[in-house]
Amino acid sequence: IQVTQSYARFLMSQPDRVGRVAAAIETYRNVLIDANGPDSGSLAEPLRMQVEFERSHAQWENAETSARDLLQLQESLSGNTSDPYLGDLQTAAHVYQAAGDYIGALPLLRKAVTVADLLGTPNNDWRRSQTRMNAALALAHLDQFDEAETLGEEAVSLQRSMRMPRPPLAQELEQIQQMKQAAATARASRGLFHLLNQIGR
Repeated sequence: IQVTQSYARFLMSQPDRVGRVAAAIETYRNVLIDANGPDSGSLAEPLRMQVEFERSHAQWENAETSARDLLQLQESLSGNTSDPYLGDLQTAAHVYQAAGDYIGALPLLRKAVTVADLLGTPNNDWRRSQTRMNAALALAHLDQFDEAETLGEEAVSLQRSMRMPRPPLAQELEQIQQMKQAAATARASRGLFHLLNQIGR
């Protein structure tokens, strides 16, 4: 198992051998099936590797298909409110975001917030704040600034209530607010241009 996994990752790091990656990942998958059976949770790992490879090579359509397959597999293995499912949900959302498809990412990010709330404990409460901020940033990219700001403020508030130090989210909230202000300025400029154009006529 270790050898086939390492070999697939080795090929992924070699630009002149990318054509052999898919076969290597499939070999790794088959070895896992032989070792653990066709219903093993370990089969999520080759799919994660495939998503990583396709994303790194901007194969967005393939990456999105693989990400959906990963979510379906994880749901069949552990349900749709488990820790592994949350992790793979965020992986799938990142694929859509990397492709610039915030509309496709948003439902996944909203679901991540819901699952993180269900799983929240004193030891992993940071996920409740991080999933909110991830969703808030996607909303901001879709110009849905009011909801984005609300979720961002919730994220910052949750983070402040935690005792364990985590990367600050206040800067990301500030980024959302700056995006909102820039959009408002752009709208005002377009309105003024339109008005001046009408006067000129």
